[in-house]
Amino acid sequence: MTSQIDDKKVRDTRDDLQPGIDNLTSQIKSAAVSDTDKATLALRAGKAIVSNVAEEILVNQFAVTLSKEDEDTTA
Repeated sequence: MTSQIDDKKVRDTRDDLQPGIDNLTSQIKSAAVSDTDKATLALRAGKAIVSNVAEEILVNQFAVTLSKEDEDTTA
């Protein structure tokens, strides 16, 4: 049952984000630059998003692991 709840949350989040994604896509497509530059902009935007999300996840996981290790050490 948890999997179905998580799937719904993912779908809802994707639906919430889609207008912003569509807007960014439209801005890139209509930019007054070459097609090569449009592709570069799109790739850089995607890379920045992935990097920022991945960095936040890694930092959070590190903090949780460090906290757990501290608890294990003091116990």
